[in-house]
Amino acid sequence: MQGRSRSIHLSVHIHKDPAAMAERAAHILAAEYLMNGGENNVFNLGNGVGFTVKEVIDTAEKVVGKPIKCEMAPRRAGDPAQLVASSEKAKTVLGWKPKYDDIETIIGSAWNWHKEHPHGYDD
Repeated sequence: MQGRSRSIHLSVHIHKDPAAMAERAAHILAAEYLMNGGENNVFNLGNGVGFTVKEVIDTAEKVVGKPIKCEMAPRRAGDPAQLVASSEKAKTVLGWKPKYDDIETIIGSAWNWHKEHPHGYDD
């Protein structure tokens, strides 16, 4: 890596859960990939499963045990009908796979971490 810098962009969809080690594992695998001579690259860390906004809200309400104030509105011009992140490239190139694939586990894991760390990493 002398003389030139290398970079990787990892795109994480649905949740940012420090307790869900899978995201961190992907960053470690990406760093190893670069240190072993891999080229600059971009990887999605989705699980290949799509959830509607309503499914996410309903599941979050179930997990936290409280209603979530939201306003339902029609889709805006330009909003995609469906957007699902595939991690096939991360699986193939880095050997990474998502740890969780169901929305209740994903939100539950994030919620548990936030309950234990109400001030984030400052705790």
